Amino acid sequence: MTSHLLRFDSPIYNLQIFLRTISRKYPEIPNVLPDGVYGDATIDAVRAFQNKFLLTANGVTDNSTWDHIVRIYKEIEKENTLRAINIYPEGGIIAEEENFMATIMIMQSMMLALSNRFTNIPALEVTGVVDEATHRTITALQYAFGLNPDGNITPTFWNFLVAIYEAYVSVDRIKNAPAV
Repeated sequence: MTSHLLRFDSPIYNLQIFLRTISRKYPEIPNVLPDGVYGDATIDAVRAFQNKFLLTANGVTDNSTWDHIVRIYKEIEKENTLRAINIYPEGGIIAEEENFMATIMIMQSMMLALSNRFTNIPALEVTGVVDEATHRTITALQYAFGLNPDGNITPTFWNFLVAIYEAYVSVDRIKNAPAV
């Protein structure tokens, strides 16, 4: 399994993230590994996207192609966010509730899986307790997502966590699951 940093400062890397997300909904678009290099795999994915959405299929990300990629990516992310909102515990996360520990364990499990994929996300134990390691991981993820790195578990943080987990971990596990 390849590990890489979450980065939001590179246009090519962002293009690859967008194409990777889009490829999950449209399997005819090859899944490209985000590496920040506009190589053959990226050109093939752009060309497949252009074919799918009836653009000039030359593998070049011009303004028209970029605008279409961003629009489709945003539509998919909106769908993912709407799904994720339903997962956040209704009424928020309250330490005194009986289901608090189970909810935190779910969150920690997602963060642990992401720490196995991304080198800038610290690993933690799944304990059901919001300890110092959990706060460090939450803060690192918030920083990577461009959120206020305050260590708080908010609906916005939860939705980003679920969306990133679904994009990088959950989908791969489903693809690799044995046939039933």
